[in-house]
Amino acid sequence: MRRASGLNFNRRKKKVNTGLLQEIAVWAGEILLTILIAMTLVLSVGLCISVVGPSMSPTLENGEKILVNRIGYKLFDPKRNDLIVFLPNGNEKFHYYINRVIALPGDRVQFSILPGAEKGGAIEAVLPRKNELLRPPVANLDQLVILAAMYDPLPDLRLIDRLTVFAQWNGIMPVICFNKCDLVDQCEQQRLLEIYRPAGFPVFLCSTVTGQGIEALKQCLHGKFSVLAGNSGVGKSSMMNAISNRWQLATGEISDKLKRGKHTTRHVELFRLDEETLLADTPGFSSLEIPEDIKREELCRLFPEFLSRLEDCRFATCLHRSEPDCAVKEALAQGEIAPSRYENYLAFLEEVIQQERSF
Repeated sequence: MRRASGLNFNRRKKKVNTGLLQEIAVWAGEILLTILIAMTLVLSVGLCISVVGPSMSPTLENGEKILVNRIGYKLFDPKRNDLIVFLPNGNEKFHYYINRVIALPGDRVQFSILPGAEKGGAIEAVLPRKNELLRPPVANLDQLVILAAMYDPLPDLRLIDRLTVFAQWNGIMPVICFNKCDLVDQCEQQRLLEIYRPAGFPVFLCSTVTGQGIEALKQCLHGKFSVLAGNSGVGKSSMMNAISNRWQLATGEISDKLKRGKHTTRHVELFRLDEETLLADTPGFSSLEIPEDIKREELCRLFPEFLSRLEDCRFATCLHRSEPDCAVKEALAQGEIAPSRYENYLAFLEEVIQQERSF
């Protein structure tokens, strides 16, 4: 009986060992397959940045790239030449829709080479974005450089404030740049500087004619992906040329009738200042809606100079409009907040309230 029992035990042990070996073999096979897939991805994925720059080798690789321009889908690799990528499936009707997603300049896209393609391939997918703007249309920004003119045309402070609100809401750092400083005196330059200094935004006083402030602005741009935006006629193309003389973008004169620039930038396009810095040039525009998902209680937090006063208001739900004992209004009366900033806050607050009522 014991011998029979021992034989049965050994058989069971053998079966257990055989099953364990099978599990180990399957497990090892899965690990090997995972390693092979990982090695394939490492070899195939290369970051490509689309810019305007000097010619390089036209070799292509599969992988992740950044879309520079929706017109022709220009992509760029710092070690290679500018690329004109074929449309998905080579079909014009897709335009710039990739799997029902609109591809924006600055998008990271998955790219693959088509058989027999020498200078192109196909955009397979648009990868997740950290942020996006639709006007101007651009994605994955670090900074929004709001360009305004000191004179001819006069600065549109409401548009500047609207863009700072929009940028902060989308997790983008606003940078304010006043161009054409050579057309005004020091008092006017200081007046505009004092409006935004309490908010803590980086502010640059520049002139593409004299070179004032250009180097400081370039230092602010270094290592980041920024977009240059503002009204037409403020000198965006001239500023781009001043930042880098390699680009030489077309510039336009001011329309005497409307005192606005004649649009010389027709679409968003990315440019490389150096290997770590991208700058997008955008068409001029004159209006921008407040984001619909901003609530009335949240708007004041997009005016940084208000923040330190909020806890001192009498009411926790204070909108800083007509409420008594409002610390923001007290700071305004003491000259600690610029009147134009407060007036624009009230205008935006009314827009937000109207948007809430429309739902």
